[in-house]
Amino acid sequence: MVYARIHQITFILTQYNDKIKKNYRNMTRIIGIDIGGQTLYIGEWVEGDLTLNPEGFSKIVLNDYQKKFSVGNQVNICGHCSAKYYSDPKSAVCGCLEYFRSLSEEDMRLVKDWNPCDLVNENGEISFAMKINGKEQKLSSLVLANFYFEYALYCIMRKDSDLYAQRLEIPKRQSTEGGVWVPDTFGPNEIAKLRTLTSWSNYKQFFYLKSCLAIALENGFYECTHDPAFQPARHIIVDAGATHMTLFVVCYSKNKICIEYARDVPGVCGRLFTEKMMECLVSKETIERLKREERKNYLHILDVCEKKKCDLNASEIGEIDVDLSDYIEFDGDQDMSFLQVKIDAFSSRCAPLVARFRAALQEMCEAIRGFHDSTPLVKVLPSGGAMRTCCLQQELKRAVQSLGWNQADLMHTLNMDEPVALGAATLAHLLEQKSVKLDKSVLGTLVFSEDSVDWESFSTKESDVEICMRENAMEVETHLSIMDSRDRAAFVKTVDAIHAKEKIFFEIGSLLNELTRISFEFEDKEAAGSLAFEQGKPFLGKTLRELIGETTCFGRKINWERLQTSKGKNGRWYARWVEALRVYQQALEEQEAKFVSAKDELKQIRNSRARREAVTVEKLEDLKKCFENVESEYLKALDLVKWVIESVNYQILRRSG
Repeated sequence: MVYARIHQITFILTQYNDKIKKNYRNMTRIIGIDIGGQTLYIGEWVEGDLTLNPEGFSKIVLNDYQKKFSVGNQVNICGHCSAKYYSDPKSAVCGCLEYFRSLSEEDMRLVKDWNPCDLVNENGEISFAMKINGKEQKLSSLVLANFYFEYALYCIMRKDSDLYAQRLEIPKRQSTEGGVWVPDTFGPNEIAKLRTLTSWSNYKQFFYLKSCLAIALENGFYECTHDPAFQPARHIIVDAGATHMTLFVVCYSKNKICIEYARDVPGVCGRLFTEKMMECLVSKETIERLKREERKNYLHILDVCEKKKCDLNASEIGEIDVDLSDYIEFDGDQDMSFLQVKIDAFSSRCAPLVARFRAALQEMCEAIRGFHDSTPLVKVLPSGGAMRTCCLQQELKRAVQSLGWNQADLMHTLNMDEPVALGAATLAHLLEQKSVKLDKSVLGTLVFSEDSVDWESFSTKESDVEICMRENAMEVETHLSIMDSRDRAAFVKTVDAIHAKEKIFFEIGSLLNELTRISFEFEDKEAAGSLAFEQGKPFLGKTLRELIGETTCFGRKINWERLQTSKGKNGRWYARWVEALRVYQQALEEQEAKFVSAKDELKQIRNSRARREAVTVEKLEDLKKCFENVESEYLKALDLVKWVIESVNYQILRRSG
């Protein structure tokens, strides 16, 4: 199982402080914000109804240096999230105990003007203000729910008035004292859960649940709780954003929402499709130069391609026109004002991405067939801008048809960006009403009730609604360790061991993602037939005579026996070149074996929790060097093999007559 990169962050804004409720009752608004890899959407809960981009708000495109966020893999949105509690850019644990890659100087320039600590007043209250129609509008206090982990923390922390002020002390104390600092107001159980939540095994689960929770709520929460005629139903959710893609299967029954299946689709996202489109317009050398030297123009060109990408679906002539002259005047001798993207060329470049998506869908469908229950598949919900890509919709339709779902159109194809923001607003409302609760023993379970609940107990009365993880839905542990006083010494020892490894966990996560990217690039090149491995395959597994025999020119018949048995120049020449060919062919085979071995090792590390926890950064660095060196070394060996064969060709023609 490949660990997911974290690229989409969902903020839930809600109100928790009675004083703020009293003072701003007529001014507060319940808002959900979805900060994706490409755009920012806002949902609002207004008198029992949900509104997307309500009055005073608008969709924000996150692709400009002037914005406080940026997009994509190169400027990772995760970095901006970590700025909320930024302490040390090299720290493995950034304040709120979330794992992030190190922030680059570029990242820090993008976020330096936005400091959440400014939102805390002298009373420890966090507020969020925004000007609407020229008037400052007070919003609800901030409850940070990215990773679902944030929501878990919201539930297990004490609701003291200075809770969030203390929470914002975490990065400051971390940077000065080192290690993991926990506020004194936390009791032993809170500390135990908090630290257990940060264990590496839960990392992927936070991401999956965070992505699915808001969509599942928006998609069926009120039907399964308030509709008397509601019947159990199964929905497929494809969460496909600019920088990630995840598949979910959610089963809705009366008062219960169960996440049955959750899998990341590595190496497939909207940004990659956009980059493939850019490659149809601009040379690779120019793209690399833009990335290095003109990053702002690079982001602008990506934005142009993103907007034009949807036109490919509607084009009737097989091509679309693109103008990039505002950002780059010439690419070589090519005028950038009149460019064309041919759909066939775009589809060809995207073929490896589509193949990965198809394989992931097949795996999901097999899992659904294995559920062995009669719950019907009622809805297929594409979410996120990447699903506007026509070829992905077609693959999704084909996959679900094998499950007996034959509706002609996919649900919500025109409103794919709504669910997360609207679901976030729904959860904000539930938090406002204190009608949502985390089971303190099972991370993947939420309980919703009509009345206010005791946050220290677990209620299962009939009116409650449960969101849970199906057993084995993901290959990670779902149960949290609850510290018992008798086991405190052993627990502390375990916690110390966990946190001693936190920095390497962080580095390992970053390296694993980098290695996956490299291996996917190799696969893409191989699929396109341009990688040296593809060129070298005819030379592998053949005898030397077969290789040399293939070089015969103009049908000349070669007297092999005379060459092999000759005691003179011809014999020495033959032996020398045959030995060279054997050595170079062996080098070719060794490089291919190294690549296959490295890919297999990477797969085993990702698929095995034990191997993940045992691996060292040094080992992964070696693996990375192997990936980076293998292609160039393979090309060298291949060139030498070809050179030997060409030499044999010439010498045979010259000497064997």
